[in-house]
Amino acid sequence: ITGLTASDPALDDEVPVYDTSATANRKIVVNELSGLLSTRCGARLCTSGTNPLSLSGSTGNTTIYLTPYVSNVVVLYDGTRDIAVSLGTGISVGWGGSANTTYYIYAYLSGGAAVLEISTTAPALTGGILYKTADQTRLYVGIVRNGGTVNQYHETTAFQGIQSYYHPIPYSHFTNDSTDS
Repeated sequence: ITGLTASDPALDDEVPVYDTSATANRKIVVNELSGLLSTRCGARLCTSGTNPLSLSGSTGNTTIYLTPYVSNVVVLYDGTRDIAVSLGTGISVGWGGSANTTYYIYAYLSGGAAVLEISTTAPALTGGILYKTADQTRLYVGIVRNGGTVNQYHETTAFQGIQSYYHPIPYSHFTNDSTDS
């Protein structure tokens, strides 16, 4: 359109919506529109707040991160509509799990910002998307299995304690059997 500057819109920019019936012309915020168009989650659940592909194996982790991978946007349901929310450089939640327990990690909106929740409630499929059972405002982003130590999870070749649902990395667990057959 002549006279307008070409630039990427910010999530809080407003755009006009022309109703062809001319009864309800209005404006919407880009993040509401992006909720219809974006990938559900552009980040990975991982052990690092700076490296979403951290494969080095680590033990004694006490923080879980949702770190940008293909984008820093996650689409969350606010109870009315899907909203695209910027993760900035990522979000995290402190860990306090019981030994030998599986936990499900969910992202949700709190005061307009994305935050993480740790729960023992398994996800359920609703409209082709995994949400917390009976709560579509909680988007399932991954799973953490605590090892034998309370309040710590591990990510090693022997025990994969964290798995991102979005953009998972295949792990190869190899054991060298040196016995003769």
